[in-house]
Amino acid sequence: MRQRLERAVTALVPFVDEWDLSLNPEHLYEIAYAVLKHGVDEPAGEDDYLEIDRAVRQQIAEFGQQAAALQQQIAQDAESRHPS
Repeated sequence: MRQRLERAVTALVPFVDEWDLSLNPEHLYEIAYAVLKHGVDEPAGEDDYLEIDRAVRQQIAEFGQQAAALQQQIAQDAESRHPS
């Protein structure tokens, strides 16, 4: 899976460059992961599309929570090293 993920991210980079998209590398990995995870099987019906949408939105929310926690930790570390 790791090699497929790396290949998928590599395929996304030209889009980011050419369209001047403001995406960080970790965003590309999240997008590629979602496509690889949910784009493999043929959906059977509308419910499948709704489930994919729900699952990807949950993935985005979790990514945002992890990023916010990391930013908070970085700010706390910086503050502890350089108190006001």
